[in-house]
Amino acid sequence: KEKISCANVRDSHRQTQHPDIDLLIDIQNRALGKGAGYERWAKGFNLKQTAKTLLFLQQHDIHSYEDLERMTSEAVTGADQLLASIKEKDVRIKEIEALRQHIFDYSKTRKIYLEYKQLPNAKKAEFYELHRAEIELQEAARAAFDALPEGSKLPTVKELTEERSRLIKERQAEYAEYRKARSERTEFIRAKQNAD
Repeated sequence: KEKISCANVRDSHRQTQHPDIDLLIDIQNRALGKGAGYERWAKGFNLKQTAKTLLFLQQHDIHSYEDLERMTSEAVTGADQLLASIKEKDVRIKEIEALRQHIFDYSKTRKIYLEYKQLPNAKKAEFYELHRAEIELQEAARAAFDALPEGSKLPTVKELTEERSRLIKERQAEYAEYRKARSERTEFIRAKQNAD
């Protein structure tokens, strides 16, 4: 049996782990009054971060500052576009949920509303007070339907449910992609700031 040393395990773990780059410490401005120990620690920290930044640049095959700027910009733009797409889907999902609720409310309160409309004016006030919640739901649903784009057909609950399910799946996939892109964006920004 082969013995595995702790050093080998640590080294293999380090190689598989993505190095987290932190910003370099401005020793001249931050070391004032903190003593020689802090300055020594800060210099060691900066050396490690410089090495991580260099390793990051090598792993991404970046050989010039212009390449670093371009790739940082692409990482930021990509993450921002994913986030914008996720937010658009969130807005549409909320619109669908509201429209579905209006459709349910409309069908639930339709009979009472028709009865209210057919009453003579003398009896409407009393009927309205008895059925205020139902009539207000019906009017809110009608207003929501009127607010739909002109010429568009009111979608069915089934169509809305299918669209909502599809958007939720797409949003989940994009969010997983966004978490990765956000982490990459952070690493590129830190590497660029350290290079600056």
